Amino acid sequence: MSKNKQVPKGYKKLLFTLTKLLVSIALILFVFSKIDTQSTFRILNSISLTNLILGFLLVLFSKIIASFRLLAYFKVIQIPIEARTNLQLYFLGMFYNLFLPGGIGGDAYKAYVLKKYNPNSSNKRTITVLILDRISGLFALFSIGIFVLASLKTTILNINSTWSILLLAIGLLCYKLIINKGFAYTKTIFWSTILYSLFVQGLQVIAILCILKGLNISTGMHPYVLVFLCSSIVSIIPLTIGGIGSRELTFVYGAQWFNLSEEKSLGTSMLFFILNALVSLIGIYYYFNSIEFKKDLSGLNSDKRSPDP
Repeated sequence: MSKNKQVPKGYKKLLFTLTKLLVSIALILFVFSKIDTQSTFRILNSISLTNLILGFLLVLFSKIIASFRLLAYFKVIQIPIEARTNLQLYFLGMFYNLFLPGGIGGDAYKAYVLKKYNPNSSNKRTITVLILDRISGLFALFSIGIFVLASLKTTILNINSTWSILLLAIGLLCYKLIINKGFAYTKTIFWSTILYSLFVQGLQVIAILCILKGLNISTGMHPYVLVFLCSSIVSIIPLTIGGIGSRELTFVYGAQWFNLSEEKSLGTSMLFFILNALVSLIGIYYYFNSIEFKKDLSGLNSDKRSPDP
């Protein structure tokens, strides 16, 4: 056999997916070995249906707003996609991300579809704005996290309101400089995308508060919220499938760090994942009923070309 013979691309994807699956399973098993499993499931069963429904609606609204943030990025690179079609594409991307990780990721699927139905668009810029969309969300997580951390007044990281404002100002300045220097074509939507991101993450924080309230945690919520924000950042790292395992591990170690109930922390993580999964399942409708969706996408093929950077 030739030494230069390469592994087929399909096998590489399969191997990468299997690796992520194994990492997810290993992390989940490790997490459950550290906590009282029966107590955790009793906690999950104790939450009221009202809190779950409210949490679901908040997560759903956050995803709808996130789709408008992405739409702003698409518009600025002259992809003529309508808000309804973009929302359908967003839900399909969520479905691919969580339930079909072996074939193609959500962002990769969006880039593929937009290039297929709008061949005149710049693939490089499409991928770039998809990444910037993620970065905008991360900046919102950082911003909210700084103020939540200040409210804790821990001896480990004693950050007061003044330091919070200073850190936020420095982070905002660095973020804006990066956009202006490297991605100037998106600077016109800089503030609007930040506002979208703050609404997205804010709604998800409120969803977590609903879950905590449903678990009879009415005081000392700030540490749980901070751990949730950290877990949201960790779950983006593509080491597991849909952040499964890494998110739960963050919650358990965060509980130890802030002396919280590990079972309630894990229960919070699992419930939020369930709500997110239920919202992602909306994409299954467009997956199996794509005729109207593809008809709308066909209108993207215009003579307008998105200029290369």
